[in-house]
Amino acid sequence: MIKEEKEIKQPTELKPSGPPKSTAREYFESFVVTLVMAIFGMTFILQAVTVPTGSMQNTILVGD
Repeated sequence: MIKEEKEIKQPTELKPSGPPKSTAREYFESFVVTLVMAIFGMTFILQAVTVPTGSMQNTILVGD
C-alpha cells in the first residue's frame, strides 16, 4: 500500500487594504452611524406626544 501525504494548507490571514484608519475617522464614522440610527428610531419607532390637558388622555388614538 502506498500512503499519500497530503499537504495541509494553513488559512491565509486577510490583511486590511489601505492604510489604517485614524482615531478621529473612527470616531466620526461611529458618530454618523449613531446619528442615523437615532434619527431612524425617532422617526419610525419613538414618537413624543404631549397631552395638553388631562381630559384628552382617553381620546388620543394611534395615528393622532
